[in-house]
Amino acid sequence: MHRRMFMEAMTAGLVAAPFAASAQTPATVRRIAILTTDTPRSSAEADRDFAPLRALGWVEGQNLLVERRCVSGRVELLRPSAEEIVRHNVEVIGTQGTPAALAAKNATKTIPIVLWSAGDPVARA
Repeated sequence: MHRRMFMEAMTAGLVAAPFAASAQTPATVRRIAILTTDTPRSSAEADRDFAPLRALGWVEGQNLLVERRCVSGRVELLRPSAEEIVRHNVEVIGTQGTPAALAAKNATKTIPIVLWSAGDPVARA
């Protein structure tokens, strides 16, 4: 009798296992960072900037975490901001402006850095 109950329990467990595993699979959360010398963007501007990512299924607060560091023209804050970003284990750093790109480059050798409006950081390095 015990053997039959054991076999039934094992069968039920094997049948239910895929459903339990799929229900517990966490969604992948990607961590990115933005480092700029600008002032912080309004929420409407940020929504507009991230519309292409949302169209691809990446929604901030759900499966996307964005670390933003805007130093409002205070270039001396770029280095500590870049180092803080690196401590947050982001997967990519987006920078605007050559000083921000250089600060990110000096803070990490392993995290990819994406530059926009950066002038010529290679010539300045």
